[in-house]
Amino acid sequence: MLLALLFFGCSTPCNLEDQAMALLPSDAIDCVDDMACFATAVSEGEPARATSASQGIDSVVSTAHVYTGDRLWWLSHDSFGGGEIDARECVNPEVVDGEIVCGRVAPLGNHFAVCGNQGRGSPEPLPFEP
Repeated sequence: MLLALLFFGCSTPCNLEDQAMALLPSDAIDCVDDMACFATAVSEGEPARATSASQGIDSVVSTAHVYTGDRLWWLSHDSFGGGEIDARECVNPEVVDGEIVCGRVAPLGNHFAVCGNQGRGSPEPLPFEP
């Protein structure tokens, strides 16, 4: 328990929330963890963000869903993987029956390196240039 408090109490330059907020205007809608709110914002063309987390076998993957009004990004951090954050883009997003559907996800078969040590994996991640 103490180890968890020490880990989460530390601030790192590679912070998921900070990276997500840096992509958005200051008046973006903060949907917190409400994906219905986020889908509504996307359908209305309003910049917004929401967060989600999923428990895996040995880690938690936290995702910041970010819609800038022009582009929709998923920024992800795997608690097992260290401090890095990667991203994928939902290209041509549409909202269908309350769900976000992507025309395609970019980059195909890879991810963008937002921050942190991204030296692992194959292929090498692409630079993040939103």
